[in-house]
Amino acid sequence: MTNISNIAVERDFYAIHTEAGISQDIERRLAAIDGEACAAMERIGSGAWPPNDHDHDIIANFIALQITRGQDFRELQTEIANDMMRFAARAQAAFPEGIRQILGEEVTDEAISEVTRVLAEGQFTVTPDKSASIVEALTIAANLVQPIGSMDWALIELPGPGFLTSDAPVRMWRRREGPHDVWGTGVVTAQEISLPLDPQRCLLLQPPDYETPLKDMSIRDAVLTLNMRTASGAHRYFFSRPAAAA
Repeated sequence: MTNISNIAVERDFYAIHTEAGISQDIERRLAAIDGEACAAMERIGSGAWPPNDHDHDIIANFIALQITRGQDFRELQTEIANDMMRFAARAQAAFPEGIRQILGEEVTDEAISEVTRVLAEGQFTVTPDKSASIVEALTIAANLVQPIGSMDWALIELPGPGFLTSDAPVRMWRRREGPHDVWGTGVVTAQEISLPLDPQRCLLLQPPDYETPLKDMSIRDAVLTLNMRTASGAHRYFFSRPAAAA
């Protein structure tokens, strides 16, 4: 049990390094977007459905940022950087003389052999620059706004509290094509994107002409399905109001 202001808070998560020192400009910009999105969601909660064009765009922008701004996406950036560097390292390890040119002619054959082994086995870790990672995440989010906005938007509304949320509330889902389907799911490939707006309402985005299997479920099973997606996609925590446990 905690105050809502303490939920999913991490100090300096969006702090970047500039020539003038540590800057919180990104944090302030994101806070402003969050505030606008919160107001738009409250208007939906008050009966403004479908949302007007302004609120539609604000929420589409919020969803795009939620996909790229969190810890999971930052870890994905690190994983991709390491995979690329290890691929390049294995290619470099096939040419020991190139390593000698980099390290200098005075380096010993034993040192060349050790460096070659480390490169070939990928025994190193790359840590991307935090500031560059944040800027890249925001750039990618900007490119996601249009495909998110062009999906069909539906609102699932309950008579009472029932939806959970999490520290990574936007969930992208698609039906798996057999046991060997190990591909990930992104905005373009997702068949459903869900975002709980409050304990009684959940936004569901779908490609045009797609029919969600949720429509054939009971309300209880549909809510349970969406809550399971939210909970399983959480980075560390998922949340509910005490009366909204499901």
